[in-house]
Amino acid sequence: MAGYLPDDFIDNLREQTDIVEVIGQFVELRRRGQNWVGLCPFHTEKTPSFTVTPSKDMFKCFGCGKGGDIYSFMMDHQQLSFSQALEQLAERAGIPMPRQVGAASDDSGRKRLFYANEFAREYYNGQLTGGKSGAKALKYVKKRGLDDKLIAEFELGWAPQEREGLKKAALDHGIAEDDLVTAGLLSVSEQDGKKFDRFRNRLLFPIRDTRGRTIGFGGRVLDDSLPKYLNTSDTELFHKGEVLFGLDKARGQISRENTALVVEGYMDLLSLWQAGVGNVVAPLGTALTQGQARLLARYAKEVFLLYDADRAGLKATFRGGDELLAAGVAVRVATLPGGQDPDDYIRANGREKFELLLAGADDLLERKIEILKGKLRLEVVSQRELAADKCLETVARCSDELVRQLYLQKTAEFIGVPDSVMTERLRRQAEGGPRRRAAGSRSQGKPAHNKPTSAGYLLALCLRNPEHIERIQEKLGRDPFERENHERLFEAMLTAWEDGVRNIGEALYVNLPEEFHPEIARLREIEDLEPAEEVFDRSWRKIEIGRTEERIRAVIGGSDPESKSAREELKTLRTQLVSLQHELPGAFFFEKR
Repeated sequence: MAGYLPDDFIDNLREQTDIVEVIGQFVELRRRGQNWVGLCPFHTEKTPSFTVTPSKDMFKCFGCGKGGDIYSFMMDHQQLSFSQALEQLAERAGIPMPRQVGAASDDSGRKRLFYANEFAREYYNGQLTGGKSGAKALKYVKKRGLDDKLIAEFELGWAPQEREGLKKAALDHGIAEDDLVTAGLLSVSEQDGKKFDRFRNRLLFPIRDTRGRTIGFGGRVLDDSLPKYLNTSDTELFHKGEVLFGLDKARGQISRENTALVVEGYMDLLSLWQAGVGNVVAPLGTALTQGQARLLARYAKEVFLLYDADRAGLKATFRGGDELLAAGVAVRVATLPGGQDPDDYIRANGREKFELLLAGADDLLERKIEILKGKLRLEVVSQRELAADKCLETVARCSDELVRQLYLQKTAEFIGVPDSVMTERLRRQAEGGPRRRAAGSRSQGKPAHNKPTSAGYLLALCLRNPEHIERIQEKLGRDPFERENHERLFEAMLTAWEDGVRNIGEALYVNLPEEFHPEIARLREIEDLEPAEEVFDRSWRKIEIGRTEERIRAVIGGSDPESKSAREELKTLRTQLVSLQHELPGAFFFEKR
């Protein structure tokens, strides 16, 4: 919006804002005479040199030299523009923002969307806490250990099965149908163009921006329906990859402690919050995106990742960790014993033991090295080379030069080569130069085989009929593909499908970088997809056979393959392998996975 605010408004807002109270949300301050002092939030120190002088409405750090008024503090500490700092402070003080002089238009459209979302939040919360349709969901939430205070604090909700429940209530309340669609609260039928509630038969978690305004919802089913999770589709207010669940409540403590904890799910976050862990957030998918990492970097210098220890959780850990390193944040990985999730662990062990677990968390690269040692046969040169490249993927994302050099040294020590060798390999990779391929990949000198992979067939089926997206998850789980390009394609398909998009191919072209466009074109050109059911069945089984064979090799190459547990695991895996091979349809032949 073009224009400017009157000077008297800016001055009056400064005078009416308690600078000690506002800065005290982010810094632990103690009175010293007429001033307040604390540890500086802009640099690391052990002795307080950060001083707030309320009589002058100013702050000053005598260690790093940073100083200014409440506006400059909010801009520097919260990474806000001047107008954003004004808006936040005005809203906090309950002072309406005047119309900007010279402004061409107001933001009434956005206000209507905020209003629609706030109404939906109240409607869904009422369905959970006071409606008959939400009784089962309320019982489920309380069985998971959440109390009434927390349910009210986060304003959890329930979307009934009714097709137009929210729609009717909102229209009766005077909210325009078009605003409900634009806010992502209604979907539009492709058959008849009728509009209906997007969320039905789901437990709902309101998603808020950093100012606490409801901008969307995350919903989960309580049965085996798919998709299990469904978010608001992208709107003017809501962008899934740029918002974190719980950040509106946690950012104060995160800023004060300079640390944040990232967990995978809504329930994990709520259980930790109820136990007194106040610096926790959750992404709205599995792995942190670049936008979410940059958002978190505004408030934290160190982030702990606490994801499930399964294959999908580990991938999300390292992908999100790399994004955080690129954003300049130190990353540590906490691992829960026995495959527990944070929700189970905190309820069974309490906050004190949980904090001890975090204190023992590994550095991101150390955790990756630990995983590689258990997964690869490092006495084989090609496997050691693969391990080096996996580590260098993380090294390359470091934006802090000191951390990059320390990671290079750690990688060289792990692989057993001089630092200079790792430095040169990293340089060649950054320049896109040639390097030896890991064992099992195609020789660079040979032309690519034209036969699609099993993953290629499955992705091509998804383009023709998006219902296969859910079926792939049923058969192969959340993380069905090994190769990163297949993984990225499937994630984009899944996001589009959950957002209600039905032209999946066009969505891929829009949402993925240009480097993926040739691959999308190749998938669309695959013709031998009939009979579709047979193609699907053979493809997913072929992938599962490969996974089972890998698990068998891992057990055989393990530290004690002759132990009783290893022999039992091998017996089970070989039985599964024979069953999968026996059930493979024989209509046609695949050369590779």
